Amino acid sequence: MKLLILTQKIDSADPVLGFFHEWVLNLSTKCEQVTVICLQKGALTLPENVKVLSLGKEDQASRLGYLFNFYKYLWQERKNYETVFVHMNQEYILLAGWLWRLLNKNLFLWRNHSEGNFLTKISVFLANTVFCTSKYSYTAQFAKTRLMPAGIDTDYFRPYNSVLKKEKSVLFLGRLSAIKKPELFIKLLAHLKNEGVIFEAQIVGDSPDQKYFEVLKKQVEISNLVDEVTFIKGVPNKETLAFYRTNKVYVNLTPSGSLDKTILEAMASGSLILTTNQSFMREIPDCFFARENDLEDLSQKLKFLLNLPENEVKGRGETLRQYVVQNHSLKSLVERLKTEMTAFSETGLNQFLRYLVAGGLVVLTNIVALFSLTHYLKIWYLTSSVIAFFIAFIVSFFVQRLWTFSNRSVTNILSQLWQYFLTSIFNLVANTIILFILVDWLHFHYILAQILTVGVIALVLFFVYRDRIFEKALEPVHDLTAKYE
Repeated sequence: MKLLILTQKIDSADPVLGFFHEWVLNLSTKCEQVTVICLQKGALTLPENVKVLSLGKEDQASRLGYLFNFYKYLWQERKNYETVFVHMNQEYILLAGWLWRLLNKNLFLWRNHSEGNFLTKISVFLANTVFCTSKYSYTAQFAKTRLMPAGIDTDYFRPYNSVLKKEKSVLFLGRLSAIKKPELFIKLLAHLKNEGVIFEAQIVGDSPDQKYFEVLKKQVEISNLVDEVTFIKGVPNKETLAFYRTNKVYVNLTPSGSLDKTILEAMASGSLILTTNQSFMREIPDCFFARENDLEDLSQKLKFLLNLPENEVKGRGETLRQYVVQNHSLKSLVERLKTEMTAFSETGLNQFLRYLVAGGLVVLTNIVALFSLTHYLKIWYLTSSVIAFFIAFIVSFFVQRLWTFSNRSVTNILSQLWQYFLTSIFNLVANTIILFILVDWLHFHYILAQILTVGVIALVLFFVYRDRIFEKALEPVHDLTAKYE
């Protein structure tokens, strides 16, 4: 497989996006060739079959420069990939989805965010398949979406027995922005201190807004937490392991909708966690999950975890690690991505070939009916066209549904029939108008005009049938809802 990846940043030293360097490294072992187009590149250690092309942010290129480089690379590398994997940034699909579809490239979108809009829906429509890790993600609502492992390098993020955790230590790690709720974390610590709980806490991460960072530091001072809380600058992804291993509890308050990878990295490293993300509800023991924005519930759960004896910490930590290993490892993600991309490529080709054969049958049905009605029964050719259309409609629906797109479900047949009928009415109107123009205005023979008209409309309808009407809800390859006692 020759793969094109589009992402925001490739930099193994980046505190937030450094993990994606490992994704590319592991994907390269499953591909003949990998081409990466990124907005910005930094530290790289990748094999020879990986080419990284930057749009130029590290060189302070302008937005116009980004756009020029983007289209230049797409055209320059068009023969070096057949599959496109867009990571998080739907803008890439909005800019080039139409081009990839014209070039017959298989298009996959990874988007894991609780919010979306009309542009997100357009991106989903253009993609062949969408990947996300959380059932609360905005993209989880679409039938073409697959729930995937989060891709944690469990060989690297693992416990180390000789490292002792600090007693009653709490960690908050990640980008310091409002959506991560560091202010709520500080309120939680102040609540614990007011109840007489002894602890120490580390807040590790950078803030994109210096004023916001100053607000957080001021909040620590006002809450009388200066002796308990230490701010530490953000570190590369690989260096977060030391913080997970040495702190007893990792707290993450990111809202549901995106599955924050740091939660799973902490679990894989043997750390206890406290999260409000509903994606983990009934997935992990209740003691690690608190109600969102509920300060009292957060306080009770955190006190419980801080007071656990060392032997229980190891046992519960191993339970959390096994959940990550079995459900969210990088190895399983790469295998799933390879399976999905390869299978879709083969299915897409076979579908299109079947569509052509089925379309040929429908065209033949249409033309035979049109000729018979016009030539033998002396019916006006436009009236014959309408009658032939309805005959071909019945044949077309069942052949395309059952054979071309292998959709045999009986639960949605009426809805599909109605959508197919509306599409066909539009097809009939377009067919009649185009046929009239070709015959009466341009003086084509009515049979040749019908062939040309049906051919153009059929090409457009393939994507409508596949991606909308006969689209099937895709089942996960593995069950990601395993329960752990």
